[in-house]
Amino acid sequence: EQAKLDEIQSTYAEYIQQQNDILEKRKLKRNVYKNRQQENIDKLSLLREEITRHKEVNLSDIKESINRLNNQLVECESKITTYIENISSEKVKITHLKKSLLKIGTDEDTCPVCLKSIEQHDKVVIDREKDQLKTDIKKMVEDIKEVNESLNNCKSVKDTICNTINKKTKELSDARLAEQRINNINDKIQQILKWQDELEVDLEIVDSTNTDFDNLIEISSNRISELSEKVDNFKKQLSKLDVVKYVVSEEGVKSYIVNKLLELLNGKLLHYLKKLDSNSICIFNEYFEEEIINEKNKICSYFNFSGAERKSIDLACLFTFSDIRRLQGNVKYNIAIYDELLDSSFDEKGCETLTQILQDRSEELDECCIIISHRKE
Repeated sequence: EQAKLDEIQSTYAEYIQQQNDILEKRKLKRNVYKNRQQENIDKLSLLREEITRHKEVNLSDIKESINRLNNQLVECESKITTYIENISSEKVKITHLKKSLLKIGTDEDTCPVCLKSIEQHDKVVIDREKDQLKTDIKKMVEDIKEVNESLNNCKSVKDTICNTINKKTKELSDARLAEQRINNINDKIQQILKWQDELEVDLEIVDSTNTDFDNLIEISSNRISELSEKVDNFKKQLSKLDVVKYVVSEEGVKSYIVNKLLELLNGKLLHYLKKLDSNSICIFNEYFEEEIINEKNKICSYFNFSGAERKSIDLACLFTFSDIRRLQGNVKYNIAIYDELLDSSFDEKGCETLTQILQDRSEELDECCIIISHRKE
């Protein structure tokens, strides 16, 4: 359960980190979108100012004016054609009259054509005919001059009309270009407004604190709560078990009781060693491992002592354990038998000391002590 909890907590922390990363990226995007919005606002202002600078032009009026001028141009060209035809016709007539004038009359007395004699009357008629031809030719020439003037005037009017048409055409072209520019500007304005709407939507998204990890975080949080409760319960149970384990362990109640008994045991042991005039001290630890210290206060092995010293330690332990057993276990007996207790190791003083101890125990504990010995004394 702890492993599951650690794994889910790690996943939860990762979700939180990813959520924070998303929210941080949204903050950065929000600044970018705000800057774009301001840039679009500035562009809109410039584009609208540009539209106001363009004068509104009525293309229909210009087209009507051009159509009217074109009609006038057609009329003028028609007149020019008529004038040219008239001039050509008059020139042909003049040429014909000139030829006729050259053919009329002769200085001879006879007609070169019919070979008849020419009378005075005929000469007058011929002269009058010539004068008439000359008059007609002169009149035609004057008419041609008038027609030429009209032709030149018409051509001048035509040039004026053409120039005016060109100007109007250029004006129409410029107006169309201006209209196209205005349409382009309006398209740009509409596009920017569309971008602004999209940015508003984007800002609503980035301003939202909801992420795809919210549900995962909530689920992970609930699982963490459940597993934490489980783990806490298990930890409480384990704590109790640890207490139980400690109580029943070597370092627990047993160690506590043994330490309490050791104080009494080591005290009794020291008491009997002093009574036996031993120059050593024996101490047991909680594991009942002995530690023997000699008169120089150095730790020594049991086998480093003499036989009498070892015998003193043995008897001190014997008497001590007997007392402890009697005190702690409520085990009582009124007889003790010691086989060959005085036959080895102890000298006379040692035997007297030991005998006195046994006499004291007999009196204090109402104990019968029987000693078996082969020594005659």
